Amino acid sequence: MKSMPRPAAPGLKKAAREAVGHLKSRLPLPGRPGGDPSPAELAAARVEVNGLLGRVKQSRMGGRREVALLEECLVERIARGGSFEDFAADLRRRAEAEVARHRALIDRLAGLAGALRPPGVRQRLRHEVIMPAGAGRLTGQEAWDAADAVMGRRVLREAEPAAPAWSLVLGVSAEAGAVLGVEGSRGLSGARHRNVCVVDSLTVAVGLYAGVAAAAKVSASPCAPQDLDGFAVCCGLGGTLYVGLGVGAGFVPMGIIKDPMGLPMIDWRFDGVSVAVSGGGEIQVSIGFEYSIVTNLRGQVA
Repeated sequence: MKSMPRPAAPGLKKAAREAVGHLKSRLPLPGRPGGDPSPAELAAARVEVNGLLGRVKQSRMGGRREVALLEECLVERIARGGSFEDFAADLRRRAEAEVARHRALIDRLAGLAGALRPPGVRQRLRHEVIMPAGAGRLTGQEAWDAADAVMGRRVLREAEPAAPAWSLVLGVSAEAGAVLGVEGSRGLSGARHRNVCVVDSLTVAVGLYAGVAAAAKVSASPCAPQDLDGFAVCCGLGGTLYVGLGVGAGFVPMGIIKDPMGLPMIDWRFDGVSVAVSGGGEIQVSIGFEYSIVTNLRGQVA
């Protein structure tokens, strides 16, 4: 005699229905052959993306290949039923993973960023180190010796054990701070036994993810100082790890690939981690497009 089937466990059918509903929500929408969006849907998506990336496209980074790549990906993704919020959530998950993976380094960066909390220290770093270095009045070694004196610690030696051969940047925001989601900063970059650079960066906040402007930031990237120029998308995670400091990670878009549901997504390359000092108020989750230009200084750091 065959045994009777067991009744389903309480809640199992409901969970199964929810799982199927979630899967269906990610499949191509009905009425679209093969999931291809209609011209009207593409046009509506392009209007939405133009609204999101308007300030980015109007800035000096507007002609970058990476911006065009992101625009293409977002238009197709939104036209196929996705959203910028999905895009932002994926970027945040990646940032959280990199922050967890590099936690020992971030702890060291947080210690250095903590030394930049007093406004007087940031002012000294700007006027005694970064501005003279940018004007060519300091060699690379002189600039980092001056930075060590202002910070009261051997900055590069302190960070090096957690990330040998990575480049460190001590950056301070422009005097005007962030205006309408656009922020400028200038920093000193270096690594031991490498050339030293001054890094000028422009960051444009995207969508509703404009966080509080950073008064200063300490960041580290797995490259030489002179390779810090170019474009990146930065995801700040807010002040979740350290009181008054915000952590984040940056990524460079390399191309467009498909996710398991056939929606376009960006193939990202990890670009580094950072710890920011708030310019006032609580540091929020933020997403920004950043473009950096480096200027080489004379000499290396011993």
